Amino acid sequence: VTRDEVGELAVAFNEMTEALGSSHGALEASERLYRDLFDNAQDVVFTTDMDHRFVTVNRAACAFWGYPEPELVGRGLFESIAPEDGEKLRETERDPKGGPPWPTVEVEAVRKDGKRAALEITSRWIVERDTASGIHAIGRDVTQRREREQATARFRDQLYQAEKLRALG
Repeated sequence: VTRDEVGELAVAFNEMTEALGSSHGALEASERLYRDLFDNAQDVVFTTDMDHRFVTVNRAACAFWGYPEPELVGRGLFESIAPEDGEKLRETERDPKGGPPWPTVEVEAVRKDGKRAALEITSRWIVERDTASGIHAIGRDVTQRREREQATARFRDQLYQAEKLRALG
């Protein structure tokens, strides 16, 4: 081995080290941007494992269900929604090769304080090396929208009843 060959190896090693450092920095920047988006999203964002236990949850999910992150992570999704909706999800869950776990679905979530709220969930399978490893989901609190729709339906019914009484009188 000549001095020139050792020098060339040293230069190549230094270039590889610099490239690795640069790509590590880019990866860290990408992770920071993803984490910022995940944590600060206004919608409920979570992932579960194949047993439907929460693996990651964002701040909105913690606020929605009323649990701090350490209490929500590891908790079962089906423990966090109304039992009848859990059954509906179990019955309609698709195979990972057949599309998302569920079509966009509305469930009644059960919060830590026992109150219920309407949550619309869109989901997709997390697939690693052609094998499903969990579910990634985004939920939107639609409780107020449901309450407005119910109030509108009640008003229409009352109006209909009033018109029937007026017609009879």
